[in-house]
Amino acid sequence: MDCLFGLARNTRLVAMIEEELATARAAAEKTDSPARRFRDFQWTTLGTWSRRRRVVAKAERTKGEANPRFVVTSLKRAEAGARTLCEDIYCARGDMENRIKECSKHQNPTISKQLAITKFDPSLQKASGGHAGGLLGDRTSVENRFFLAI
Repeated sequence: MDCLFGLARNTRLVAMIEEELATARAAAEKTDSPARRFRDFQWTTLGTWSRRRRVVAKAERTKGEANPRFVVTSLKRAEAGARTLCEDIYCARGDMENRIKECSKHQNPTISKQLAITKFDPSLQKASGGHAGGLLGDRTSVENRFFLAI
């Protein structure tokens, strides 16, 4: 099983991407639009991690301000490049969370819980007959479940 999660910004991490932040700033000022640069590196904490891990940084400049973001992953570079990891995979996770929140606000909260289970826990998919408690009817392909979860 692989993991991908956000990593809190700190001065050591920001120092690792100073060059990318400067390049993004120059590009944003030149084009008067947001700019991003990515960097992939091995990282460890000063004491809590037992080993080095892959960190991907997004050095972004939006609305005149730096907006650096960091994620940690077990995925190999060959499986997902830095831009793909940040923009496609990690952002899709955030989009899914937002859809679930919308379901909680505007629909039956049970639906949002079932969609979350459908996306994150395959064992519960089997327990519910392969779909979210009858929610999807006969359309139980992975593609349909994934689409609804996002």
